[in-house]
Amino acid sequence: MTASGTASFPDESWIGRWIEHAWADPELCHTGRFSNFLIELVVSDGREIKLTYRAGTLALGDSEESDGETVTLCADLHTWTELFHGPPQPLRHDLLALLKHSQGIELRKGRLTLIRNLRVITRLVELGKNVEIQ
Repeated sequence: MTASGTASFPDESWIGRWIEHAWADPELCHTGRFSNFLIELVVSDGREIKLTYRAGTLALGDSEESDGETVTLCADLHTWTELFHGPPQPLRHDLLALLKHSQGIELRKGRLTLIRNLRVITRLVELGKNVEIQ
């Protein structure tokens, strides 16, 4: 919950709406139709969100059907909130910028998988930015 009492990253209701946005996005469904990966978003306090992306669909959890490789990204809660709910500070406006920033997002696992699926992952982040906080 944010200070105002509204749900935000990594709240389950926000994640559910993010997944709905991903399922409804024709661009993501088209560009990601051959993608298969797991993505772990880790908050520095130890919380984790595991998502499976397979053939144009996003689902919460580590799917048993997935044979994709894993991308693990770690950041503090402030950085995740800045990425998804903005407004970002200069040079911290998107996933790649935050991966380059010394106090941004750390890529712990899956560099090659991130590169192979960068267009899909970038689109997922953009969709996450459009999920309204309720």
